[in-house]
Amino acid sequence: MGRRGTVLLTKRIVDAARPDHERYHVWDSELSGFGLRIAPTGVKIFIGDARLTVAEALG
Repeated sequence: MGRRGTVLLTKRIVDAARPDHERYHVWDSELSGFGLRIAPTGVKIFIGDARLTVAEALG
């Protein structure tokens, strides 16, 4: 699965994204973890990537 860096994810960028031989992501440069996944079939899906930090209290 390829990665294509970050851009300001606008309607123009979304509309211009074309399918490739494998699935790839275009990540938004302003909103961390937000992006667009483009499948080889041409299907476009907005995605969010978040990580949680959980600290366990000791004692």
